[in-house]
Amino acid sequence: MMSNASGNITNIPQIKRDIMNLMYIEFGWMGAIFLLILIYFPAKPPTPPSLSASTERVDFKKGLLNIFKHKRFWLVALPYGISTGVYGAWGSVLDVNLTPLNISQDEAGWLGFYSTLAGAVAGVVFARFADIFTGHMKLFLLIFMCGASASVAWFAVIVEKFIPFSSVELYASCILGGIFINGAIPMFMELCCEATYPIAEGVTSGLLTLLNNFFGGIFLLVLMIPKISTKWMNWALLGATLFSLPLLLAFRERYSRLHIDLKAASTNRDEGDSHVGVQCDKEHKR
Repeated sequence: MMSNASGNITNIPQIKRDIMNLMYIEFGWMGAIFLLILIYFPAKPPTPPSLSASTERVDFKKGLLNIFKHKRFWLVALPYGISTGVYGAWGSVLDVNLTPLNISQDEAGWLGFYSTLAGAVAGVVFARFADIFTGHMKLFLLIFMCGASASVAWFAVIVEKFIPFSSVELYASCILGGIFINGAIPMFMELCCEATYPIAEGVTSGLLTLLNNFFGGIFLLVLMIPKISTKWMNWALLGATLFSLPLLLAFRERYSRLHIDLKAASTNRDEGDSHVGVQCDKEHKR
């Protein structure tokens, strides 16, 4: 793609055709999924998956007004929106970023693909890990953002040639950045929903998505400044991940929704044990 940041002129008609083909494919998939939702998708499961899920939520309008005044929400939402939004936009212009290193557009595309794939797998793995060690999502997010900052800093010094160039190090730093940033997304979402409970999760996740797009859009708008270089992009991403740390440190964990479900599970388990004990006594008396 021709960019003010790159200064290169490429085959614009071919790029337009490729983009349109991609849009047609995405439209086909989304249309098929939409039809399946209309045909079958139920409004809710037969039974609530947990006690907190069955609790009545604040209505949409009131929840939206309340969430804007929710300080604990913003201490997690801003780190999420800025870090993931900037990272998503940064990844979309990775070929422009790597032009000074004579990295081809195809190779930059594969590098971005590996980073995204690694982040997606990491998100599933880390989410499961967080389920096992419940109530420690803030600690996990701090670790991820520290890892992301170190990875992005490593990538930046390679691109700026502060250290000798190595393809292995370039790939490792970029993929690790994807693992730490994209892998943290499920925990960001979950912690925000915990912080805003009983505001509906749809309101919370919708606003998080809006923040992601907003900060990503700002990043891309900067690229439209005439004759701007590419040197700022890696440092902007590094600043986004570092900015997350003090806000997350200031966040006070309180898992209201989780405690409701754990208490309900504990009560059900105790009742089950009591029932088993009564049955055993009856059998013993017989």
